[in-house]
Amino acid sequence: MIRPPAAERRSARAWLAPVAVVLAAGCVTTYEPVDFTNPDSELIAAPPIVIPIGEFGDSSNNKLLLDFYSGILRRLHEAASDGDVALLDSLVTAYDKPSTPDSVKEHLMSFRAMGRGIRFRQHVAAKATFELRLSPADIAAGKKTPVEDRVESALGEELRLDLRIPAMAEPVLLGGHEHTDPFTFSVSVTVEDEYFDGRTRSSHTDGAVWLPQSFNLADGNELTLPVNIDRVTDDAVRRHVFVRVDMRGHVLIDGIRSPVQSTTIGAGSFTQLPAGHEIIQAQPLAALKLAIADFQAKNFASAYLAALLMPQADRVAAATLLVDQIRYGRADQAQVAMAAVKRLSGLSLAVGDRDAWLAWWQTEGSRELLRSSAADVGGR
Repeated sequence: MIRPPAAERRSARAWLAPVAVVLAAGCVTTYEPVDFTNPDSELIAAPPIVIPIGEFGDSSNNKLLLDFYSGILRRLHEAASDGDVALLDSLVTAYDKPSTPDSVKEHLMSFRAMGRGIRFRQHVAAKATFELRLSPADIAAGKKTPVEDRVESALGEELRLDLRIPAMAEPVLLGGHEHTDPFTFSVSVTVEDEYFDGRTRSSHTDGAVWLPQSFNLADGNELTLPVNIDRVTDDAVRRHVFVRVDMRGHVLIDGIRSPVQSTTIGAGSFTQLPAGHEIIQAQPLAALKLAIADFQAKNFASAYLAALLMPQADRVAAATLLVDQIRYGRADQAQVAMAAVKRLSGLSLAVGDRDAWLAWWQTEGSRELLRSSAADVGGR
């Protein structure tokens, strides 16, 4: 689950993934379930181009005028669909005149608001960052960005991420939960766990987040959305966490209520391995030999993890040890050995089919496949 601040956990529903939002010390997060796949959900789209005929009359000159304005509005619609804010703004400015019919002016105002929303969406898509949060030790050491590592944290520990949105030139007001237009962030989390016997398990959670109070994104400040993913683990050997953050709603720019279409603004894939995996990673072949020397349930995870971390140069030697367990081991030992060889080789043979694995081992290409298989610590 995604864990909110302790004071907020009582209001979370068990199946929902609440996300902590921190704007300043003491802020409180509000979150509720939302069905983002519901076809009845509010969609923010370009308004239809409808001009009342009666406003122009029935004469041929007035029909020409109607065709003229309809053409302008079609160009505005196309500019909005293309995300061409410069063209959108120039067209609105050019035709927003005292002589313009009121019905057309209403459309122009809608497109003006839409242009500001598009500009904000494009700014966030280009400038927002989504990365691991600096640890206290990193901060004390004066680091500015997290250390790049294929393994982001140990299984059982929180995965701490930050989505940061910097201000743009114009001030932008994002409505809080109690605002008439609360701005919405949605967080989608998929967790895939992998086990030493070849099993996998996947789960998915969606949650909606509203800001605790309205936030004025201006004057060089930034909005920080912490995403803390904390899910109980069992005997998994590796976990992949896929996170996506979207935004939608209305913002206030230059006093204009501007729609922001649903947009993905942050996404990432993160890997977790058991605490202490560094010891096995330092000498995976030696760790595998040690695990197989006493190949009991307590050492199954170590054997599989060693296979996960095995360098290409040692994969044939590792497979040789494991194939002996497939051929002579008990059913549970053979199961783990087949899962480990499958991870070493990348083959799609069924874990549990001893004959298939032994037959593959006798083929001429088995060793070459192991030598050429890619390292897979952070892969799926």
